[in-house]
Amino acid sequence: WVEYDILVGGGGVYSLKVRTTGLSSASDSLWVEVPTGSLQDAQGNLAVGGALRIEANASGVFEPKNAGRWLLSAGTHTIRLSMRESGTAIDALRVAPV
Repeated sequence: WVEYDILVGGGGVYSLKVRTTGLSSASDSLWVEVPTGSLQDAQGNLAVGGALRIEANASGVFEPKNAGRWLLSAGTHTIRLSMRESGTAIDALRVAPV
């Protein structure tokens, strides 16, 4: 996995998006979790434990995907991305207050 630490200035619910793609239908998903936050809305993604399974496209073209709405307190939080299928790529994250 890879982890990114973010600094949240004010507590509240935040939307997480990942810009992702896959190479084929056999390599088009990944896991996303915020272990320091609380999941409020899976936005249609399968939730397993504290992680969400994000389904990317299989075209090789990057596009943003919803990766949940998370309750975060002010302070530092960790976003963890884990491989589910090899070949899935990410090139950007976006965290924004709801």
